[in-house]
Amino acid sequence: LFDSVMEFEVLDQKAPKVLEDYVITKRIETALEEFLECVLDAEKASRKAFAAIGAYGSGKSYFLIFSSLIVEALINPSLFIVMQRKLKREGKKKLLEILAKLKKRKIRLLPVRIDLKHESSTEHLHTILILKLRESVKKYLDIELPVPYEYDEILKTLKKLEIEPKDPGDLDRFKKALKEYNYDELKVMMEQRVPDGIRIYKEAWKIAFYQPPEIPSPPIPVIFSQTIDFLKRNDFHGIAFFVDE
Repeated sequence: LFDSVMEFEVLDQKAPKVLEDYVITKRIETALEEFLECVLDAEKASRKAFAAIGAYGSGKSYFLIFSSLIVEALINPSLFIVMQRKLKREGKKKLLEILAKLKKRKIRLLPVRIDLKHESSTEHLHTILILKLRESVKKYLDIELPVPYEYDEILKTLKKLEIEPKDPGDLDRFKKALKEYNYDELKVMMEQRVPDGIRIYKEAWKIAFYQPPEIPSPPIPVIFSQTIDFLKRNDFHGIAFFVDE
């Protein structure tokens, strides 16, 4: 049994059970068909966003979770089997047909789940979006998200540290803080977009200057564009955000 108000956190342990137990009413079935048909023909679809509106406890969060699991099932074979079995058992022929087409076309979206009820109280939306994108890439691709702007901004900072440091000894302090890593090697890591380079840079900066480095962030559309380019190189077609307000 689940509470009437479902949280995204249950998914790590209970995703198959959520799929099995969810009751697909006729109204929900229609909504899911419309959503998946838009995913199927994303380039032609006029709708790019959907909103679930209802009173507290009416099942909006649960519906959002189930919808996100359908998207996840397209990249998770074991979940796909559970989803397929459930839809067959319940006679959801049209949903099965759409799901089969999505699978045949190898349409894969990165599911990004955001619980604004909790996270917006401590973080700005811009920060939340980047954080959740990173978490999803790490979860489903098992790598750090290499967004180009970070590497470019770090290289600018290092250049400034070389040419016009605030203090003449800043560059030497930073090089010493790198410990076993070489400064020139770090710059090469930035130029080659090596994810571990960002971690090394942040750790060394904190040791040298006693605070985390500030890495300026571009507008959200730029981040999305760079992330989608990266995802397409990894056989994904785009991103599906599931936002619980």
